Amino acid sequence: MLDGKVAIIVGGAGQLGRASSLLFAREGAKVMVADVKAADAKRVEDEVKAAGGDAASFQIDVTDPEQSKQLADATLKRFGTIDILVYTPYYPHGSDLIEDVSPANWKKSIDVNLNGAVYCSQSVIRTMKQKRSGRIINISAGASVGAPKMAAYSSSKAALVVFTKCIAAELGPYGITANAIVPGSFGPRERFGQAVLDFVKRRYPLGRLGTPEELANGVLFLASPMADYITAVALPIDGGFTGVLRAYNFGEEPA
Repeated sequence: MLDGKVAIIVGGAGQLGRASSLLFAREGAKVMVADVKAADAKRVEDEVKAAGGDAASFQIDVTDPEQSKQLADATLKRFGTIDILVYTPYYPHGSDLIEDVSPANWKKSIDVNLNGAVYCSQSVIRTMKQKRSGRIINISAGASVGAPKMAAYSSSKAALVVFTKCIAAELGPYGITANAIVPGSFGPRERFGQAVLDFVKRRYPLGRLGTPEELANGVLFLASPMADYITAVALPIDGGFTGVLRAYNFGEEPA
């Protein structure tokens, strides 16, 4: 599905980044795994290669615009072009009421969740414009709908969706699409306390956590030719959480 394409996966050592890197490679893409954790990025690179794919890795602090430029340069040097950018990093701080959020945590949320996506997009756009094709996929958050004690995280992730739509409008004439994914809760059950698991069962129509692989399937779809005519979309992959009001149990739930 992605034969011959070159993809940069920022946050490539995280759950979604790793799943996307492995899936993209299986579908024929060459993958640059970029992450702040160099050793973890190298491990994902090695996993891709062990599975028969082509990959490289790069250490990046997404809050530094110069490092985004260096990432693009390294990708061009290694693979010759850039077709796809997937931005997955997040700074999850959000446990304070708004009056208690420190300037440092507010700034870090904006820097990682929004500004990093801006810098990475800026670094690849010139190449994509020259090719008159490309895919930019940003990972937002279900929390961007608004939640108590989540002002910094939710605000930055909601802004990421609007930024994605803005660049979709600018880049569409060049054959470049830009889309966001709005994920629900995902990952192994042991990551979450019982209260979160109970919330998921009550509020998510599918009644369970998602998996990184299920999210990666959505990323692959938006990166693939199947999504050639899709841009400026915020695609929920959240077990129905944002699409269905399920605050209360109406009737009996299945055992």
